[in-house]
Parts: sequence; C-alpha cells; structure tokens
Amino acid sequence: MKIIFLGVGAGEFYPAMLCNCSICSKYRTEGKILGFSSILIDDQYLVDCPLGTALNFALFKIKPKFPFHILITHSHQDHFAPSESISVRKNSEDQVFTYMNQTTLNLLKHYQKFNRFYSISPETKVIAPFKKIRLNQDDFAIPILANHDKFYNEECLNFIFKIKNKTLLYASDTGWYDNEKTWQEILKHKYDIVILEFSFIDKINTHMNYKHFLKFIEHLRTNQCMKSKTQIIATHLHLHQLNNEKTTLLEEAGVKIAYRGMHCEC
Repeated sequence: MKIIFLGVGAGEFYPAMLCNCSICSKYRTEGKILGFSSILIDDQYLVDCPLGTALNFALFKIKPKFPFHILITHSHQDHFAPSESISVRKNSEDQVFTYMNQTTLNLLKHYQKFNRFYSISPETKVIAPFKKIRLNQDDFAIPILANHDKFYNEECLNFIFKIKNKTLLYASDTGWYDNEKTWQEILKHKYDIVILEFSFIDKINTHMNYKHFLKFIEHLRTNQCMKSKTQIIATHLHLHQLNNEKTTLLEEAGVKIAYRGMHCEC
C-alpha cells in the first residue's frame, strides 16, 4: 500500500491568501504549500476531494487506476469541492464511484442547481457509519463516526482501510471520539499506518490538540492496536499554530509530520 499526501492543511488554505504574518510570508516566499488535507491510496482510492485536487493530480503526475473511488469524510469546503469531483462522462468505461454521507449529498443537490455543468453521477453512493464499503474483491473501507461538526445533524466520518493485507486508520477532522461504537471498531484492528489530525487547537473539542493526540496514540498502544513498525503521521495542520516546539514534541514521540507531496508505504 502506498499513500501520497495531496494536502495537509486545516480550514483556511495555507499559506493564507490575504495573510502577511511571518509564517505565511515565509511559506509563500519558499514556495511551500500545505493545501487542504487529502490522501490518495494506490492511485485508486482518494480520501476527500477539496479545491486543488485536479491541480495536484497534474503536478504530481498521478495516473489514476480504475475503477476509481472517492471517499468523502464530510461536507466542509476544505474537504469536498464539487467542482473538483467527477461529473458523468458519456461513453467512458472508466468508472468513478463517490461515497459520502447523506448531508453532503443533500448539499450537492443544491450545488447542482447553480452549476449547469455538474451532474450527480449515478455511481454516487450514500454511506453510513460502520457499514463496510467493498472497494474491490480484496480491499474495503469501514466508515466510523468522527467527533466533528454536527450542524445539519451531519454524520462526519473517518475511515479504516484494509488494503493488500495492510490496515490504515485515517482520522482527520475529529476531536477525541465521543462514540463508543467508534472505539469498539477502532480497537478491533492492528494498524500499519495511523494518520491522525493535529490542528494544535486547544479550545475546540472537534479537533485534536496535542494532549488528545498523544492520548490517542497511547490508547491504541495500550489496546495492542500498534505493530512494532506502525507509522504514525500527523496531518490537517493549522499553520498559524505550527511552531518548532510543537513539531519537536511530536517527533520525539515518534510521529512524522506530513507535508504536501509526501509519500509513504507499507
């Protein structure tokens, strides 16, 4: 299993367009871009499709494999931009399946009214927490409930992937999980890679802060969900909260800080 990080940023696009703070200015001068958080697995499974996805595919020279699968965590604009997703293409044999919660699909129907070039593919599927998604004969994903924005009664999702006998936990845009069924599902598995958000925000319980991030990792270890070579990667970074002290603390805990364009495999 190989993964490329198409973006690793939170909320606002970083470096922020209208910000001249020292951090954004430095990143802009050095040509560093966090972008919006998204990963691509084995050139076939895309988690989230935010603004800039098409550009990233071109810049990173990605040749997608079909059937292609897009899994959306939730409806926030930094995770799903309808203009970036695939419209129905007539006479195409390359199938594209998109999976999202009901809230996202409802909003997508409103978007369609204002964009005559967009049509909702019949291969767009509504998914529910804890119901396995069969991606192909051997690979599947299990949606789990994130602890995130519950506006519109949305069921925001994270994912557990089983691909080529490897197990990946993708837990971005969530605070400490507040659903017992989510923990039960997470603790069933032993992970090769854990990708966990680290927004550094202490006052918002719908994102992971430093304390909860390390508590989460320790909880997995205590429950024997980690292997000897499990990779732990931090994503969904908040650039205005990012500093050397915090990144050093993570690295000392054996955590790798993701960056846009980073590859990892297991």
